[in-house]
Amino acid sequence: MSPYETITQKYFDNPQEAPFGDYVEWFLRNGYLYSTPEYFVMGKNCRRNAPEEHICDCTHVFDENNSDCWYIFAMAGDMAKCFTAMPYPLPWLAFERLIDNKRELRFYQTSDIKRLTDFN
Repeated sequence: MSPYETITQKYFDNPQEAPFGDYVEWFLRNGYLYSTPEYFVMGKNCRRNAPEEHICDCTHVFDENNSDCWYIFAMAGDMAKCFTAMPYPLPWLAFERLIDNKRELRFYQTSDIKRLTDFN
């Protein structure tokens, strides 16, 4: 299964507030979306200290000049290669994780992810 097929299956199995295609369209217009045979990733720039509801709301747009974090909305495939697609470097990465059936926003320093995944 390709990374795109993997992520679409995940959204099919775990329905969200909107259909997956709506998120794809939004990130194509307002965020960043990269899809290759090796990885799929979509995300947006944000402020780490912003309210969590703004960070996780894919329709909330942040000023690129005042951002310090990439919020990764969806990712599948080769993680190291996904990170090479970042349009510009920011010191933080954020992911929303499902833990005990609750969504939890987590932040990681980009340098730590870089070291763990060997992306350069």
